[in-house]
Amino acid sequence: MQKSTNTLCLIFAIVDKFCKHLERTHRKGGPKPQITQNQILKMMVLKNLLGITSDRSYIRFLGNLGKGIFKKIPDHSWFNRKSKNLLPTFEKFRKYLLSNLDVDSLIRIVDSTPVPVVRYKRGSFPLAKSFERASFGYCASQEEKYFGYKLHLLTTITGIPTDFDITEASLPDVKMLEELISSFNNLITIGDKGYQDFDLKDNLLAENKLVITPDKKNQKRHCNTKAEKSFLKFRSRIEITISQLKDQFNLAKLRAKSALGLATRIMGVMLTMTLGIYVNRLLGRPDFKIKELLL
Repeated sequence: MQKSTNTLCLIFAIVDKFCKHLERTHRKGGPKPQITQNQILKMMVLKNLLGITSDRSYIRFLGNLGKGIFKKIPDHSWFNRKSKNLLPTFEKFRKYLLSNLDVDSLIRIVDSTPVPVVRYKRGSFPLAKSFERASFGYCASQEEKYFGYKLHLLTTITGIPTDFDITEASLPDVKMLEELISSFNNLITIGDKGYQDFDLKDNLLAENKLVITPDKKNQKRHCNTKAEKSFLKFRSRIEITISQLKDQFNLAKLRAKSALGLATRIMGVMLTMTLGIYVNRLLGRPDFKIKELLL
């Protein structure tokens, strides 16, 4: 118990440090709010670490057990609304943590995963209309149809997520590749067969961006070299990251009521995973032992 308390204090101290950094660059006048920005960030991070997807259930949990952690507990609708307002701050915090993790590298792994919002059969129901751009999609690896979105993800070869985007479920993975890696000048990207597009590969290679995918049966163009095959061995690492996003952070069961609400929860999850990795680095633990942080 004492160990988890100390870890939580460390997590909160990192949030406080970031918020002080943010205040120096974005000073605002006016009275101090009853529940500050850093307190909302702490509440969101704790919610994700505990694996709770319902704001109502989480606020009830804080009311019963969290009064010693937070001085003032908001109602669930206020917490939901303020979390949405902090979307840009979530991403700034995540980038701040990545800069401290030193993830600059010339190699990335790319993949996507389904983010369903309602059951497949309910995709044409009125509730689904609150999710703008959501569509019907098919996940080949899981052999299932779904209605919702796709999370497109770039990770390092050790599995740390660095870049991501959310699109409609029907968008082919390869259509998102160029945009995902647009901010890089030189890059080796490792993907599955869904990213096999020779014309796109040629265009990206002209920009010093090499895309490596497994060979397809009966493909007429060049097969992978021995060096490229050695890079492909890293590809499975992103699957472990995605599995953790689903199992620990409930990526496929976020229970959002709108597209904005879903984006808020996904960005909160990505931030919390990055923060968990950063805390583990400080504690000298394996990067992805995030579930054990509060045990």
